[in-house]
Amino acid sequence: MRVAIISIYYWPEPVPKPHELAEGLVRRGHDVTVLTSFPSYPLGRFYAGYQVRWKQVEHINGVRVVRLPVYPNHSARAHLRVAHVLSFFLAVLCLAPWLSGKFDVAYVWGNPPTSGIAGWLMSRLRRARFVYGVHDLWPELAEESGMIRGSIPLAVLGAIEQFVLRRADLVLPISEGFRQIVLQKGVAPARVHVLPHWADARVYHPAPRDETLVRQLGLDGCFVVVYAGNMGRLQGLTQLIEAAGLLRDEMPRLRVLMIGDGVERDRLRELARQLGASNVRLIERMPPKDVVRFFALADALYLGLADTRLARVSVPSKLATYLACGRPVIANVPGETAVTVEQQGIGVNCAGPSADAIAEGVRSLASLCADARAAMSRRALALFRTSFSMETLLDKHEALLQDVIKRPVRTTVPCVHS
Repeated sequence: MRVAIISIYYWPEPVPKPHELAEGLVRRGHDVTVLTSFPSYPLGRFYAGYQVRWKQVEHINGVRVVRLPVYPNHSARAHLRVAHVLSFFLAVLCLAPWLSGKFDVAYVWGNPPTSGIAGWLMSRLRRARFVYGVHDLWPELAEESGMIRGSIPLAVLGAIEQFVLRRADLVLPISEGFRQIVLQKGVAPARVHVLPHWADARVYHPAPRDETLVRQLGLDGCFVVVYAGNMGRLQGLTQLIEAAGLLRDEMPRLRVLMIGDGVERDRLRELARQLGASNVRLIERMPPKDVVRFFALADALYLGLADTRLARVSVPSKLATYLACGRPVIANVPGETAVTVEQQGIGVNCAGPSADAIAEGVRSLASLCADARAAMSRRALALFRTSFSMETLLDKHEALLQDVIKRPVRTTVPCVHS
């Protein structure tokens, strides 16, 4: 196959799935071009060694990477984030059809629906197939995160999303809850297949406990909860710090390690100071190979999302990386994720998004004997291998893309009527 992947994020940005997908398809013998931006995530400024220009072509591990100009911004200011997204849309729309080379399928990987329009137009120009990965729901995400306010712009964004969904030859949502909402938007069920986020077992895996690191961090004899990832508004990190403050005297050996970066990092550090939560330590973002060393010290890994309608139908990508490392989960995510945690016996669910509920979740897991937590670890790793491993899900991607390429190019837009 000749595959063109459109993704606003790509290596060396810390969003691994696009480059794992591209390189995985190359390893299977396919020709892959990625159309992406100059790297600027998560700090909103271009990485060292990159100077924005109208294009830059790189070859990375067999993948042809075409970087297009973009306005860099990942702040909490909505109009600047919108400018970032629209600049990538315009770059793809104006430049990608002439820079992509020949392709059989255009795959828009989990971008806002504006990128979907650009990908659809590219596919029509080349009489190729169009695949749309649904990793967020629009306008739901924009409304719940506060990125966009006002009924008119939200309605426009929703219309764009529906336009793209109905024109895709294949729609790939990340969860069953997402699939149900996609179907409600009028997409034929035969064109919708759930493919969850994965983790790469070569990167994320159970690691031996590093006693040197334990001594450096003063964790000997402690009950350790670790969070690693984006420090944004939707991860429930404010409540995690508040919970640590509530438990400071009750569980003097509790330590909460928060690894990563994002728009909320400075505020979270100040919150911990104000609350006197000396049992919380914020650690700079680091490569996955180092994150795995910290996971090996954890008695539990924290997984959180703000309690929104979107969170209830989503399964965060972080779950796959946690499972791959074989550690119990303290889950503060309602809906489909909570059901998975409960049914699979891989951790404990918090009763709600409050600090009190998270504190109770920590107490509950800490009260279990070591054998019970070890059994959770084994079940987590088994679930990863059967349902969230990168190689398994890359095989499914390859099969679905090969199947859609065999189909005639659609010139009409079938939809489902209620």
